[in-house]
Amino acid sequence: MKALTFLAASLALVAGSVGAQAPAAPAAPSPTPQADAAFARMDANRDGTLSRDEFRAGWVAMTRTLAARQRLRQQFDTVDANRDGGIDATEYRNLLLIREAGAAAPALAEFDADRDGKLSFGEYIEVVRKLAPRNDAAADAAAGNDD
Repeated sequence: MKALTFLAASLALVAGSVGAQAPAAPAAPSPTPQADAAFARMDANRDGTLSRDEFRAGWVAMTRTLAARQRLRQQFDTVDANRDGGIDATEYRNLLLIREAGAAAPALAEFDADRDGKLSFGEYIEVVRKLAPRNDAAADAAAGNDD
């Protein structure tokens, strides 16, 4: 009797697992908006795929942008004498671009988008973009476009 009960239980277990579906494969992670934007910038012919040439060109552009942002970040950190994460009015006056502009230099408030009295890194990039328009580093760094 025990053997028959064991056999029946085993058959029920096997029958239940045969009819059951395998667990669904986990959903592929959705790309971030930044990844979508990077892909769109690289996909020169807008066909939804990246050729080897598109990937190479995109990679070169991305590394150039990152290098430019790093250089500008180093400059920003150097000018931020009090290390509070922003360039205040005194530090702003010490910027080479501002000193070179002399009396024609725009006020800090022109770039202080959030009106907190100091420039964030993103706001600093706008200063460089406006006052050094031929500065490839500023244009490249602005492609990243965040603080």
